[in-house]
Amino acid sequence: GMAKPDQIHGAVSISEAVSQLGNHSAPVIRQLLPKLFDGAMLAQEFTLAEGLLQAARKMQGLYNEPVYLLMMGRLALAYDLNQQGFDYFVRASAGHDLAAQRARIALTDIALQRNDFKVLPALSEILKEGVKQWRHGYEALILRARLAQVAEDLGDMPLALAVMGNIRIDHPGTAEAVLAHERGALAMAAFA
Repeated sequence: GMAKPDQIHGAVSISEAVSQLGNHSAPVIRQLLPKLFDGAMLAQEFTLAEGLLQAARKMQGLYNEPVYLLMMGRLALAYDLNQQGFDYFVRASAGHDLAAQRARIALTDIALQRNDFKVLPALSEILKEGVKQWRHGYEALILRARLAQVAEDLGDMPLALAVMGNIRIDHPGTAEAVLAHERGALAMAAFA
């Protein structure tokens, strides 16, 4: 029957929501499916998440889009398939939408965990492109924070300082802005 407003949040189980997915029109499914996937991943319901990805494969406008590739990458990571996850994120990062930016951040985080200096120049380019494409919101801030970190690791102090300056101007009051201020002061001292 009709869900009362207070049932919309939390009360409807994620599996119930998934089972209702087919009742919606294609455009609604395209919007809903990634949100349900997020819910399934949060609940660690990985079988449900897999089922959603199987449904996504049949969806025009979802299959092989950055949002789909990002979901595939996240599920791979949940199963400790880090290299597969990384490869999906690289493919997703070729896009220009929010999912592509999230994929850039995800692949950067994997690469930084590996402590492999050789990948830093490529990461720097991937992040610069993301920073250029995405100016607003949380993802823009994280792309910049990662770029500042990578630039610093590469010893590219002019870039690191420029990005930290942007973080302080465009994202005032955030933890990243405070950190950028401190790192910037340290970098200036080291650079002088």
